[in-house]
Amino acid sequence: MNARNVVAIVIFAFIVIFGTIYVFIEDRPAQTQRVGSTDLVSGQAYKVADFKTCNLPGGTAAIEWHFGGAHRSLRNQLTPRLDGRGRRIFRVVKNDSTLPAGHMRLRSVTESDPTVEGFSFGNYSWSGLVVEYNGRVERQSVVGPCGPAR
Repeated sequence: MNARNVVAIVIFAFIVIFGTIYVFIEDRPAQTQRVGSTDLVSGQAYKVADFKTCNLPGGTAAIEWHFGGAHRSLRNQLTPRLDGRGRRIFRVVKNDSTLPAGHMRLRSVTESDPTVEGFSFGNYSWSGLVVEYNGRVERQSVVGPCGPAR
């Protein structure tokens, strides 16, 4: 092997190494991803191991969800029992082919200006989440503070 071949191999290796580094470190615009306050995606069904009613530090009631099956690696999630208007957001769903038994999902809802007898109460709309659960629900008392056992 002569000096000309060695120089060609070194130049080729240099180009490959720095070309690879450039591809991975290249200054690309950041990908924006909408991240909510939860790991759960609205509209997707999640297998539930169990859930309990608990109190948040401010004294408001919440539901703590524990996941099972393929979703057992998800961290526990808290959903409030009431929305900002005082209505319950937890709904038991039956006869819905898109939500298997023992699963829950978050669903986005939007309500617009209510009218009664043709009279409009204002020009507003409200958007929020509803928690749908397909399964048997037994009456629960509040078990204590939310979070892991202390």
